Amino acid sequence: MNANGGSEAADASPQIISFGEIVFDMIEGTPHLGGAPLNVACYIRQFGVCVGLVSAVGRDVLGETALRALKAADVNTSWVESRPQPTGTVDVRVVDGDGEFTVVDGCAWEQIELSDDFTGTGAALLYFGAAAQKTAINRATFRSLCDLGPRHILLDINLRPGQYTPELVVQVLNQATIVKMNEKEWEIVRELTSHNTLAELLENSGLDMIALTRGSAGAVLYLPEKQYAAKGPKVRVVDPIGSGDAFTAALAAGMIRGAAPEHILQVACEAGAAAVQGRGALVDLPDDLRRAFA
Repeated sequence: MNANGGSEAADASPQIISFGEIVFDMIEGTPHLGGAPLNVACYIRQFGVCVGLVSAVGRDVLGETALRALKAADVNTSWVESRPQPTGTVDVRVVDGDGEFTVVDGCAWEQIELSDDFTGTGAALLYFGAAAQKTAINRATFRSLCDLGPRHILLDINLRPGQYTPELVVQVLNQATIVKMNEKEWEIVRELTSHNTLAELLENSGLDMIALTRGSAGAVLYLPEKQYAAKGPKVRVVDPIGSGDAFTAALAAGMIRGAAPEHILQVACEAGAAAVQGRGALVDLPDDLRRAFA
């Protein structure tokens, strides 16, 4: 998968850092490279924005496969460490059009550390999810990334069963400046935070923005001064996995490029719709979407 959506050179300093898991989704016994941070990074690069991934893989065939794919996607892999633990895997089932995930424990991505030559100090946006915050090592690494002072800290909350606690949800919300979640995740967040509306969460949490995805109904963008809504195009769904990651990548790329909120939201909905039309979490976006923030 090659990136051709923008003008930044591949070796330029990343404008965005994506932090978290590299895993292979095992779909009907076949491995498909994934993990939200990896998916988001690959989609961000398709929009022509330079992005680096902070993660870890095992010293195994899957790890080598992941690194080759990331390099082919033009994602900076300088800060992806190789560890003795196996590369992460997730058992995936599609039920009623949605993906159900069972995460395999004891994998490399649970032990992410910054290398001594880390140089991602110029990134304006830091992306993360709740899943990679499960271990103390990862939480310490993420705090170090936050200490670099990115302008935006984008949380794609990605609440997987058995992979979060109420305390963790509150913690990650407090670390973010932008939050993206789907309707099911909002119900969990609403219960845990006692905020009855997204506007209330936005105001009381000090967030700059909340993006709520609503599947085929589109999405809503909440800002302190205004709300925006958009509908995605009607498409045939081949595989829903990765749709939310394509949406989030458009959100991140649009923020970096300083695009208008309504344009960002529309492109994000279209990117999510494009992702469901192919098998696996990563697909090639249409050329017009790649150029949307050029």
